Amino acid sequence: MAKPKKAKVEVELKASSTDPKGFTWEIKSTYKNGNKLEFKNDHHPGYDVRFELDNGGTGFVFPDDPTLALAVHPYTGAEPPCPQAGETWTEFAPFAVEDDNKRLCVYNANKTKTDFKYTLFVTKDPHAANPQFEEIDPIGSNQNGPRLSSSVGIALALGGAALAFALAYSFDVFERR
Repeated sequence: MAKPKKAKVEVELKASSTDPKGFTWEIKSTYKNGNKLEFKNDHHPGYDVRFELDNGGTGFVFPDDPTLALAVHPYTGAEPPCPQAGETWTEFAPFAVEDDNKRLCVYNANKTKTDFKYTLFVTKDPHAANPQFEEIDPIGSNQNGPRLSSSVGIALALGGAALAFALAYSFDVFERR
């Protein structure tokens, strides 16, 4: 059985004395297309996305709780505002924070072809009960690649054709001699 495809997304922070957050950010990935991440399954059941944080010495990391590190919502049409803390979508769900809080692990089911907005939250106090967060808010796009391998698809098609033939025969659709 196919496993989720692996996707690495680098989140690079650079210290900035002019930005109110104290840093600027950049997303780097082979899945980046223009200003958004674009996911095409290629016969895999979704993606295992790893957001790898290079905090550039700023001290910012992901919080301990992965559900506090990500907010996300799908959209069609006009681009909505960035997701706020607590917004969730089952197709793009965080499940772990690793590597001294510098890696956020997310499962992207990619079942629905849609664009989505997500916000990453970083903090200087990842273990606090109520940490102060800074936001990183890029865009993503699920392209809903096929779920079945070609051999499974062919087997299902042949099975369906055989079933249709058997039903047609049992209902005397074919002329008997």
